[in-house]
Amino acid sequence: MVTAMDDAVAAVVEAFKEYGFWEDTLLIFMSDNGGPANGDNAGSNWPLRGSKHTLWEGGVLGLIHIVDWYPTLVSLVGGEADPDMDGLDVWNTISKGDPSPRTEFVYNFDHMETIPARAIRVGDYKLIHGQAGSPNDPTERIDLSAEMREKVDKMMTRLRELEEEAVPAIDLPSMNESSPKYFNNVYSPGWC
Repeated sequence: MVTAMDDAVAAVVEAFKEYGFWEDTLLIFMSDNGGPANGDNAGSNWPLRGSKHTLWEGGVLGLIHIVDWYPTLVSLVGGEADPDMDGLDVWNTISKGDPSPRTEFVYNFDHMETIPARAIRVGDYKLIHGQAGSPNDPTERIDLSAEMREKVDKMMTRLRELEEEAVPAIDLPSMNESSPKYFNNVYSPGWC
């Protein structure tokens, strides 16, 4: 799959170059989460712990969120995004490796059919199920909560504040017209 994807991206880049669009193009290629490294899947997120659908860094590494794309792209074309929006301009983080301007991040997997799962990351520290961890421990096996009680309490307080501010997600109806059964077992645009 990776080879097929690389070939497809190469074909798109070559077409843009052939038709003279490449110099004015920003090609964004990204993953939405860590690899599914469980069951029969061959993915590996080592040395990070966890995989897709987990709160560990192997599933959700980084302090960049989907809402950051809009202000980042608006800034790149010389505009200014609404300062009341949740997103931040993360271009220097992406292009230069600068620290993210986002200093906190809430992970919420309530939509999954498991126990509701929440975590918060503030700066370099993350709190998952009451256990505090640091990015200095990529396997996230060292629990720092006993020695960092004050930090844990502050992070729990912040998580509760953010949960109270949160706007409930809109549960959209299923889009049956994009079901794979109508498209030779392939999802069509609009399925998610």
